[in-house]
Amino acid sequence: MTLLHSIILGIIQGITEFFPVSSSAHLMLTSKLMGLPAQRYAFDVCLNLGTLLATLVFFRKDLEGLLCGFLNFSHKDREFFHLWLFSSLPIIGIFFIADLFFDINFKSPILLASALIVFGVILFLCDLCPVGKKSLSLKEGVLIGFAQCFALIPGVSRLGAGISVMRYLNYSRLESFRFSMLLSIAPVSGALFLTFLKIISGKIMIENWNFLLLGCLFSFCFGLLTLRMMTHFLQKYTLLPLVIYRIIFGLLILTYF
Repeated sequence: MTLLHSIILGIIQGITEFFPVSSSAHLMLTSKLMGLPAQRYAFDVCLNLGTLLATLVFFRKDLEGLLCGFLNFSHKDREFFHLWLFSSLPIIGIFFIADLFFDINFKSPILLASALIVFGVILFLCDLCPVGKKSLSLKEGVLIGFAQCFALIPGVSRLGAGISVMRYLNYSRLESFRFSMLLSIAPVSGALFLTFLKIISGKIMIENWNFLLLGCLFSFCFGLLTLRMMTHFLQKYTLLPLVIYRIIFGLLILTYF
């Protein structure tokens, strides 16, 4: 891997993490096109550090609410924290089980392309639902958490799965994006924690830490820009352009491989 490779991958991560198009699929394909080794799962996971920090910075007011709820400052904050916590539990549990007993580094281009297309169509159909709800219930939150478990398969998109369910439940696109991104904090933090434990124990080797840190820096900067862009986009447009992109991207993968 070169300096340019780490910058490109950081930019790809920063942009695609905040669109419902599967960042893992883009990193996998970009790496393949650049001729990088296939066993780079740890590097790709570590790039999430940049986008996680971007999420924390961009949604810092929501994060303050979660912290206040954890510290039991007010009834409203406490309810919000409990909603976030119980909604995060399904994906956290499934991820830890998968990490312990299965190889979650899927590499099949056909599986990846199929997930992009199929879940893209599901996203389109769910986005046709009207907007009518504003207050998310605990039951609905847990359902969204279970939907995001499908994101263990590259091509599904954790964000896309969350938005699909929330739009089906009649929540606005912006609210669907916001809550789905907040639910990403716990599983991404967990994945990073497990990966760093494996690095420290010597099970995983990072060739060049400078390249990794540079990639994280670029994923952070481009992540902040993409978050701002996405919030403006969702206030004016439907998800159809992103659905079309998913389908075209999936078809290109099928054609190429």
